[in-house]
Amino acid sequence: MHDPHLALTSLKQKYGNVMQIHIGTVPVVVLSGFETIYQALVVQGDDFKARPDFYSFRFIGNGKSLTFGKDCGDVWYERKRMAQRALKSFSTSSNPMSLSSCYLETYVTREAELLIDKFIDLMKTAGHFDPYRYIMLSVTNVICAVCFGRTYDYNDKELTELLELNSEFGKVTGSGYPADFIPILRFLPTRIRNFWTTIILNRTRCLRLRA
Repeated sequence: MHDPHLALTSLKQKYGNVMQIHIGTVPVVVLSGFETIYQALVVQGDDFKARPDFYSFRFIGNGKSLTFGKDCGDVWYERKRMAQRALKSFSTSSNPMSLSSCYLETYVTREAELLIDKFIDLMKTAGHFDPYRYIMLSVTNVICAVCFGRTYDYNDKELTELLELNSEFGKVTGSGYPADFIPILRFLPTRIRNFWTTIILNRTRCLRLRA
């Protein structure tokens, strides 16, 4: 379907803000309008907080992934609270070794300064560059500082390979996986399935090497 958002908008004008469509064999509820979406995601947030039980989610994370899992029970809730408390701590606790208001500001300020220095160096040498890669590295370093207490050089092989894999993952899976909606396609080799298999094999190989 070309321009699905326009097609759904047209259907919404005919059937209203809440309607059900079928994608393959899977029934899908489509919500439109600010008040309807607010009611679902905020007022009735507990009823809509789970992810769908897609085949692709089970294939990638074996049903145990925090990102691709359908579980939204007590364990999921406690992990969410722990992450929220940690982020709040970094955004409110002051760093005695810095003039910044909190640890998070310290990390962001440091990475922003390094990013600007990198841009200046690139302009002096190449004269032009694509800033996307370096902005992603800078943002990733802020996340690494919060989660792991360390940052990486922009030329670090492990970090750059991880970001390249993440970028490729987004490109391959961004449009969805047809086998989630048409079960028979699960048995056919596709670019997406081959890509996921490669990721799983590489992850298993890394775990074995580290062990």
